[in-house]
Amino acid sequence: MANDLQSVETKNKMGDALKAQVYTKVFSKITVGDIITSCNINRNTFYYHFENMYDLLYWTYEREIQNIVTSFRAANGTIPQALDFILSYIDQNITLCQTAYESLGENELKNMYERDLKDFISIIIDFLCQNFSNPISEDFKTFLTFNFTSMLSNQIAWYIKYNKELDKSRFCDYIQTTLFSSLNATLQEAEKKNL
Repeated sequence: MANDLQSVETKNKMGDALKAQVYTKVFSKITVGDIITSCNINRNTFYYHFENMYDLLYWTYEREIQNIVTSFRAANGTIPQALDFILSYIDQNITLCQTAYESLGENELKNMYERDLKDFISIIIDFLCQNFSNPISEDFKTFLTFNFTSMLSNQIAWYIKYNKELDKSRFCDYIQTTLFSSLNATLQEAEKKNL
């Protein structure tokens, strides 16, 4: 147990060092040497935990996403607040987000977001279905969750890519309008068809 905790602490230290480095250097110029020097660890320790710098970036960004989700759940916020929370995180950490986008690729980033957005979309669907007289099948809810999660993760990736050109407030309104009106209309039609 102590080794597991020490391992997590070491990985966190390397992730934090990478986050600090991306604000001063382009990712392709950050080396394992930079990370081990910053963390005061040896090269074997780095390679014990990560295969390469991309593996460290992936792990670091995934940890960031999980921290966002955990923080938001602890805050017990509303759905519109969730979108604002996500977009605010991106705005505050745009260098890291754009580094992940450019270095890991858009598809990998979308996949990372999709894993954590499924619960969020599922909660929205359940919320919208709560006053229906005919229940919506779990199969159809799963189908919608998959489709709308994909749509939302695409929009988040787009927000990262074009961050400087977009107005956060307007972008949030666009997503909320599209998400809620599309989901609501689809669910109402599903209720009529007993899906």
